[in-house]
Amino acid sequence: MQHGLARPEAEDPEEGLSETGRAQIEASGRALKRLGLRLDLILASPKKRSRQSAEIVARSLGLGPEGVVLTEAVRAKAPAEETLVFLQGLAGRRAVLIAGHLPSLGLLAAFLLIRGAPLPVAVENGAVMRLDLERLEPGAAVLQWYLRRDQLGLLAGPA
Repeated sequence: MQHGLARPEAEDPEEGLSETGRAQIEASGRALKRLGLRLDLILASPKKRSRQSAEIVARSLGLGPEGVVLTEAVRAKAPAEETLVFLQGLAGRRAVLIAGHLPSLGLLAAFLLIRGAPLPVAVENGAVMRLDLERLEPGAAVLQWYLRRDQLGLLAGPA
């Protein structure tokens, strides 16, 4: 999941979620709950917008504060290999959502989906993608679904 739309740096030096961004992620969280998504953990970067997005989804899905882990391994320019190593260290955690950034989310998805040539993967603010993996290694992922924020809004229903 890409974090929600952020405030401009001139307005908020930490670039936390804007009101629109908060609404995007709240709708995404409601939609994920309606879809019956169950998570073991949500990873977020230390950036405010990533952390806020993770916390909103965690509340929507009934995860406590311990269900959100902050790590540099999902920062905006984190190499996919670094994120994969971090994920491999999460023994027993099979359902993990990353509330992350571009370009790393798209690069990680491509890295997990195929080996070799780069695959362009677009991820918009508030959108969610599900990849299933039997093994945590490059090319082992299967794309199950990708939901844009407008689709999640329809699934979420009214606030």
